[in-house]
Amino acid sequence: GTVPYGRMEGTLYEYPIEKAEEILKELDKREGFNGTSTSMYLRRSVTAFTKDNPEGISCFVYITNEESDLYQGSFKKQEIADLLLDNEDFDEYFYGTSIALDAINGQDTYLNKVKEVYWPMKKEKLKEEGKNPKK
Repeated sequence: GTVPYGRMEGTLYEYPIEKAEEILKELDKREGFNGTSTSMYLRRSVTAFTKDNPEGISCFVYITNEESDLYQGSFKKQEIADLLLDNEDFDEYFYGTSIALDAINGQDTYLNKVKEVYWPMKKEKLKEEGKNPKK
């Protein structure tokens, strides 16, 4: 997650206003936002600047809540890779996020650096389990 007053790069999605409540409910669940100050992430309204909207457009982002009891600090790429290998839910989320970004040619520098460390480890783990990873 992005720390308060940090910089965030990513893809801006636009949804019909009539679906806003439904979409936000799903995003809140995915991002660990329960509407209280104890949430792992906090939902904030910000102004995003894009090529199509150089004057800015209002949107929501989820930022790290460093005051949450769930906050564990920053992780090094190797630590993230180790966590992914040990936790199927994290692995599934990471894989899904990677596929989604690849599908839209999305760029996430940090995610790409984690992938450089993680994918070779995942491949080796699959070999050890007798599964045949794609080359």
